[in-house]
Amino acid sequence: MTERLFKASEYREAEAEHKRNNPTKGDYWWEDHFCPVLVVLAVAKDFVTVCRKTKDVGGNKWTWELTQPEIMSRADFVKKLEHGRVGGDHSWAAREFERGCVSST
Repeated sequence: MTERLFKASEYREAEAEHKRNNPTKGDYWWEDHFCPVLVVLAVAKDFVTVCRKTKDVGGNKWTWELTQPEIMSRADFVKKLEHGRVGGDHSWAAREFERGCVSST
């Protein structure tokens, strides 16, 4: 068996591709410089419920506007999060969502 070492960038892209195709509740996606893109609220067989809208909570902080969820087909979800989808040299990163970052208020 041959082992292959991955560059960090290759690993991140493989991880992002896996998370695009296998979303889980709480996955948090952001753009360069930590600009929020969306958070996954629920996952069904054919659809993903996400929140893309944020609100300012003061002190240079924000939270998700959870009163405005969106339902996307799996295909639209993957398309939205494809590398470079927004144009230019944008890149996406997937991270597990930290529970303390979302408030229901």
